[in-house]
Amino acid sequence: MFLQDLYLMSFRFRYRIKSHDMPIDFCSHLRDARKMLIILPANIDEQKGFRRYLKKFTSIFSGAELYFVSHNEKALPNYISKERIILVTKDNLNSLNYPHHSVLETVKAHSFDVCIDCNIKFNFASIILCITSDAKVRICLEEPRREPFYNLQIKTARQSPSKLKCYNKLFHFIKSCRIQQIERQSVVTA
Repeated sequence: MFLQDLYLMSFRFRYRIKSHDMPIDFCSHLRDARKMLIILPANIDEQKGFRRYLKKFTSIFSGAELYFVSHNEKALPNYISKERIILVTKDNLNSLNYPHHSVLETVKAHSFDVCIDCNIKFNFASIILCITSDAKVRICLEEPRREPFYNLQIKTARQSPSKLKCYNKLFHFIKSCRIQQIERQSVVTA
């Protein structure tokens, strides 16, 4: 995919010039997030592994508006409102895996505080959606080609990491930040 690599280099260059990320207290942003974009895995095997964590994610962010990018409508359980799903299929991706304008406009229409990319394997469309979200906190699982586009990468095992271990690390980091919020609120009200 020479052209996709060329696009990626171009985005990396433009994003570094445009990006003026200041140091961020990730836990504070996760605690205070009101609107979040969760990019679900594009890979079918990864979708199966992540499905068991989906309910956990929705429960720890119960106070926030959650929107989901899904590459497969059937991968989502029916307790997720259809209005909160941004469907990305082969029909709305071009030959380089770049999302069509209508998908990008849908993502731009919301002011996301946090974007979480749950793909283990590199996914070009997910990076474009993350950039488009303009979220202050952009989280992904570790992958070198994602580095300039995300400001927090969760480190995973170098050699063929287990899907469940990857999602477990991601979930526990996010949960620990959200628990701090609950503990702080209970101290303030006591």
